[in-house]
Amino acid sequence: MRSAKKKVILCKNCACYHAFYREGFVDFWKEQKGICSERKKIVEENDTCDFGKPPYPIANVTIRALDKAVENLEALEGLFNKACF
Repeated sequence: MRSAKKKVILCKNCACYHAFYREGFVDFWKEQKGICSERKKIVEENDTCDFGKPPYPIANVTIRALDKAVENLEALEGLFNKACF
């Protein structure tokens, strides 16, 4: 019989983990620590806990939805151009 292994999710791969960034001269540097929105405390990126959630999946968007969004943006652009001039 095989022993069932529990899947462990590191904090850096968890949906609740938000990394800290430090400002440099021309860019931002990622720190090794962040905040866990579930535990409400500062954690290391290699920590684990029972609240581990997999990252959010990438949303699929259809061509029809994109076309509708473009139409809405063009309508808004027309309204703003008429209102400004």
